[in-house]
Amino acid sequence: MQSESMQQTMEANKGIAKNFAERFLLMGTDEAFVSSFGYGSDVLRSWTRDPEQVVRGILSASEKDAHGGTALFNTVFRACSYSFGHADPMATGNFILLFSDGEDNAGLTSLDEAARACQRSNTAVFVFLSTSSTKGDSTGPKALRELAAKTGGGVFRADDSERAIWNDLSDIESEMRNQYRVVYSPAVLKHDGAFHEIELQPPDRVNKIAVRSGYFAPQK
Repeated sequence: MQSESMQQTMEANKGIAKNFAERFLLMGTDEAFVSSFGYGSDVLRSWTRDPEQVVRGILSASEKDAHGGTALFNTVFRACSYSFGHADPMATGNFILLFSDGEDNAGLTSLDEAARACQRSNTAVFVFLSTSSTKGDSTGPKALRELAAKTGGGVFRADDSERAIWNDLSDIESEMRNQYRVVYSPAVLKHDGAFHEIELQPPDRVNKIAVRSGYFAPQK
């Protein structure tokens, strides 16, 4: 997904997304859609298992939103609540490849609401952030890091070297295809459907682990 405020880096972002679709999406197995957003959001390519169709959707992104402004968290919330709504969160590995500076000046959805929607649909958010498009006093990068951390994703530099970006894309692909399910039994399980935060502490030999910040309890 590409935000309106990132228009100046659109061609570079399209190249990153295109490389991911061409090199890592498996024909007939993986399913993807392409969306751009500003004041509102626009699906450029609906769900497809054909990487070539995904690339066409990516390359078609060009126009700014006529209304101006960016509703970042609205868009993430809608994607996780509706676009991923058809998938079984326990049987799929969903993720959003997001190109944004983190600025949200037109939405009514909070960061926490967007993160909860992603957690409920088991969707990780991986962000490519261009530091050249970010103002010094912007809170956008911090917001993106928080969103990525809460959903088990990560933040990368969109203006990094070609090799570094390639390694980032490879890491994303590896993380989404090599996942572990952790079975957790709390001392007192409340069947309230609420979100409960947990902290997973790996052994010393593990350098890094990406996990969501909690789980949704079942409902009666």
